[in-house]
Amino acid sequence: MALRYNWHRISHEFNRDPEIRSLREQYHDWMALVWVEMLSQADRHEGVIKGTYDEIALQLAYISNSKRPSTAVKCIRNALDFMEERQWIIRQSESVLIVKYPEYHTNQIAKKQK
Repeated sequence: MALRYNWHRISHEFNRDPEIRSLREQYHDWMALVWVEMLSQADRHEGVIKGTYDEIALQLAYISNSKRPSTAVKCIRNALDFMEERQWIIRQSESVLIVKYPEYHTNQIAKKQK
């Protein structure tokens, strides 16, 4: 029996985004999937991902099928610093806030406010 992985579909607009392109060029293509998974987790917690950078990197290490888990954790940890420098995320005490969350969900936020 073959394993089946369900990946989020990444649109062409997402791949054309210059910020995503810079992330992919710096840390390889699989890092875009890490960002999508981070957004998916943030959807469940109103724009917040629970855990420190090290904990988040450890839980997302499975996304890279070609790297050893310890190498993937280091790469994701460095990418989190990259994202923080570009103000995609904000480090909080025991969580990470996705800064662009309101931009991605303007329609849903407007519906909740009504």
